[in-house]
Amino acid sequence: MENKNLIISAVLIVAVLGFVSNIKITGYVTDTTCTDSDEGKNSEKFGICESGGFEYKDSCLGNNLLAERYCDSKKNCAAASIHCSTKCVEGVCIKEINVGVYTVHAKDIYSILDSLIKVNEITETGSLVLDVNGVIGTVELEETKLVDNVKFKNLKASNLDDASSSEVSLSILFPTYYLLALNESITIDQNIIIVKQINPPRDIVLNINDDDYEIKTRMSKTINSLIITNVDIINDNEVIINTNNENYLK
Repeated sequence: MENKNLIISAVLIVAVLGFVSNIKITGYVTDTTCTDSDEGKNSEKFGICESGGFEYKDSCLGNNLLAERYCDSKKNCAAASIHCSTKCVEGVCIKEINVGVYTVHAKDIYSILDSLIKVNEITETGSLVLDVNGVIGTVELEETKLVDNVKFKNLKASNLDDASSSEVSLSILFPTYYLLALNESITIDQNIIIVKQINPPRDIVLNINDDDYEIKTRMSKTINSLIITNVDIINDNEVIINTNNENYLK
């Protein structure tokens, strides 16, 4: 009787082992895709990494430490610790800038002197929704507007049909700064100023009330009580000048 039971048990074991051997054990491994909205380890742009049905946002771990999410070689979202040379704000190492022309994207953050500039949104029409030190302002395409004592000019929008890659060419200036094109004119304190020549990177020639004045790059000249500075030559067609009335500086 015992021998018979042993034989039955052996047969059952063999049958179970044979059944198990036909099962392919896969666990939870599946074909995974991974996307990263800021396309890798881009510390100056906010990004969201998505993989396996989960999303992970770039975030600040401290005052100047960034957890930068990216897709690794196994198509998983990984994190890299990046020390910001400036400061970490809302998942971005903020970029310190001077006045000039920049290509900006939604969620970019910049610092200019004591002002913190956040690009909250780029709309479908190319308008920019900006946050400057907590003051919200919308700058329409081709509009010049002052938001909390920073002057913006929305120059050109691109890729508006793709929210993740939409971008705007934006001039960021101070109230007394002007982005001027060749042959463009402005009137300040009854002085008519025309950009007559732009000679990168050396100098510009301004025609002021029918007289020509050469101003070297990053140099100033006092003309009719105006202190005019050649701040920066953007290209052979655009220049940034700063104007101050010398009477205000006394």
